[in-house]
Amino acid sequence: MTTRSFKSSGITGADLTTQRQAVAPAPKPVGIKTPLRQGTNGSGILDMHFSVADQMKNNLRDLILTNWGERLGLFDYGANLLPLAAEYERGKDWFDDEAVVRIRAAAAKYMPFVELETYESVFVEGRSTDGLGIVRITVYYSIPRALVPTTALQVTFAVS
Repeated sequence: MTTRSFKSSGITGADLTTQRQAVAPAPKPVGIKTPLRQGTNGSGILDMHFSVADQMKNNLRDLILTNWGERLGLFDYGANLLPLAAEYERGKDWFDDEAVVRIRAAAAKYMPFVELETYESVFVEGRSTDGLGIVRITVYYSIPRALVPTTALQVTFAVS
């Protein structure tokens, strides 16, 4: 009985024509981007996030900007910062302390996997077009379980 090695057998011409190129699979969407917009680049009807880090940042931004009563079925969802905007004249320190408490409580309840690290707020000089002041809040956070390093999230809203 003769033994033959497959190493020296080679590839026939027929095998070359039927051999297929390995194609990387298309990335799968993780979640919908907000605000909603029409999909581009193969994301479907709506624009989608393709990384967990981007989706978590989007979800945290939505949590911070949502006020109580705005989410159907979850009355207390959100950081409820809009009522603070009317009280900004009480002082920056009071505003910052209350905003930190509200953001921390909302994140602990609805996104407990997010580790909030630092908070900064800046009153932007000048006025918005409707005569209100503008406050820019920056929250630094990380998500160790999803391997998301420290990331900055910036939100802006009007105060009286």
